[in-house]
This record gives sequence, C-alpha cells and structure tokens, in this order.
Amino acid sequence: VYVPKLNSLTWTLDYDKTSDFDDSVGFWFITPHPENKEWARVYYSVAVSMFDWVPGFVMDIMSSKALTDATGWVKRESE
Repeated sequence: VYVPKLNSLTWTLDYDKTSDFDDSVGFWFITPHPENKEWARVYYSVAVSMFDWVPGFVMDIMSSKALTDATGWVKRESE
C-alpha cells in the first residue's frame, strides 16, 4: 500500500495465493536528508517467516539473497 503523505510503501503476502513463505511483511520509507536537500534517506524493513520444515541454513541463504535483491539497485540508481 503506497501512502504518498507518509512517503511509504508497505506490503504483505497475498494470503489468497500459495507461497513458499509462511508470512512476509515489510516497508520502504523515504525521508529528506537533514543536511542536503538534494539527498534522501531510504529505509527498508522486512520480516519473513518460513514454515517449520525449512532448515535454518536455507532460511539464512534465502534471507541474504532476498536482502541483496531487494536493496542492491538503490545505490546504483541513486548515484
């Protein structure tokens, strides 16, 4: 859900669809930089819950890759 007034975008899983995750929720939030008006700060947060049968090491690998995939473009596009 995009809320322009709050400079934020939130999401959840589509609970009507089948997923590999038990649950996933998160947000992007953008705020002006306090010292440079041409810059902005971008915040990202996600919480993911896997099913109990997924081994911990698989969760670690998936979490690391998902974070890189979700945020890797920010530096490239912002400079």
